[in-house]
Amino acid sequence: MAATADLSLNAWAVLTLLVDDGPSHGFAISQTLGKGTVIGQVWAVPRPLVYRALDQLAGAGLARPDPQEPGSGGPSRRPFRVTPAGRKAVRRWRAEPVGHLRDVRAELMLKLVLSERAGRDITPLLEAQLDQFAPLRAADPPRPAGPGDAGHVVAVWRQELAEAVDRSLRMLLAERAPGRPT
Repeated sequence: MAATADLSLNAWAVLTLLVDDGPSHGFAISQTLGKGTVIGQVWAVPRPLVYRALDQLAGAGLARPDPQEPGSGGPSRRPFRVTPAGRKAVRRWRAEPVGHLRDVRAELMLKLVLSERAGRDITPLLEAQLDQFAPLRAADPPRPAGPGDAGHVVAVWRQELAEAVDRSLRMLLAERAPGRPT
């Protein structure tokens, strides 16, 4: 099995697109992950980093290059395709909730946007994420000392972020199952 622990979020985005869209070349992938796209609003990957991710994925056995093909009015292009190990890794990555609140903005949002783009039901991931953060809801919120205490800003930020993430996850779930208790 290929190692996935060291994959960057760029590599996960590229690999997921290879699973969802089929074989593609770096230029096309970089257009899908550009700043002006829906995915790019969450996680934009510049073209050089797309090519770096493709090399990383090939080195890990998660994708493989196909023979070069002529470009349309430009240089030849080398499409990449996902391997069975890559397909399995994406399936697992998509279903796994993030472990920390700090990962919600980038990684969880990327998983949700890529999954919805592919027409996949995000309900299981939303539920798993709520379960992952359940201990944050169950615990007494930290007692921020007060202005001037070094930990005050961090404690307030984490508490407010946890509440906002919880509300957002519940709202997304409610939109998918009207009448579902939240």
